[in-house]
Amino acid sequence: MIMANAAHSLSETDYKELHNIIMQCCQQHGVTLIALELRGSARRRVVEVYIDKPEGVSLRECADVSNAIGSAIDRIPAFSSTYRLDVSSPGIDRPLVHTWQYIRNIGRILNIKLANGTTIKGRLSSADNAVLTLSEPYDSSQSHAHSTPVSRKIASPPLKQKFGGTTMLSFPLVIPYDTIKQATVELEM
Repeated sequence: MIMANAAHSLSETDYKELHNIIMQCCQQHGVTLIALELRGSARRRVVEVYIDKPEGVSLRECADVSNAIGSAIDRIPAFSSTYRLDVSSPGIDRPLVHTWQYIRNIGRILNIKLANGTTIKGRLSSADNAVLTLSEPYDSSQSHAHSTPVSRKIASPPLKQKFGGTTMLSFPLVIPYDTIKQATVELEM
């Protein structure tokens, strides 16, 4: 996911050059670019780079990638003014992008927004290259993290059942990745 705020005031050519440099630095350090975000003005630009890999990234890797990107950015004429570079792992609130990120979060609660507008919260029980499975629904207002499954039918795409005028999803729930608009890990209390 590559995001750029219009306020960053880089030409499309300079932005592509920046993106390519960051991608090369990430590849050289064995990490994946998850997101690139630019904020601020030409005089006070902020470059945020989010990196990850299947086993997670260390602070040392973030520092190494930051040093490499910083050295490379300094050679781009559009960055002759002051800028701040932040390189970090995606964090819990950053959307999941790659299949390996889902696999790494098995057992956690996901907040999923489907392309059809449906929002689902549930515990991730499995993930492969085509689908993920939520084993049970999750209601953050309950005092316990686990809630009782509505049904044991597997649904793909999500099967909805009517219960007294209310539509409920059947669990376990199998969701193809191509139906997911956005998924984030939900912080459990």
